[in-house]
Amino acid sequence: MKFQKYKLVLLLLLFIPLAVLAETIIGQAGLQEAATTAGFGSKTNVYQVAARLINGFLTILGIVSTYFILTAGFMWMTSGGNAEKVLAAKTTLKNAFLGLLLILISYSLTLYITNALMVSTGLRLTPGERLECEAYERIVEAPDGSFNCQNR
Repeated sequence: MKFQKYKLVLLLLLFIPLAVLAETIIGQAGLQEAATTAGFGSKTNVYQVAARLINGFLTILGIVSTYFILTAGFMWMTSGGNAEKVLAAKTTLKNAFLGLLLILISYSLTLYITNALMVSTGLRLTPGERLECEAYERIVEAPDGSFNCQNR
């Protein structure tokens, strides 16, 4: 019992200074840089938020589909020649690949629609406009979140 008290006191003496100096150790500049890299604290619009949510959901579905593909492969490999297990594995594999195909189609449609909405509302320049603007001028973000070309 006496040894455990010393252990607790020693742990407290080691970790209390770390907790007090956590800001200095981690550093606010590092947190700000990480937040900027992750996309927090920047201006976002409804289209970007919706696209991020849909893409996150589709990513999770892609992971689930990959899990089913691996599970079907494992079922097939461990079927031992049993025709029923092989048929079940083939069915699972076929359905998982169809699901993955639907997920990829959904992702591409989401990407196309959100880009089209952002270009049509002026929140993003078309690739042609961007090339033309970068060749002669610079791209500047307006206060409303849209992008405009300005002379250098």
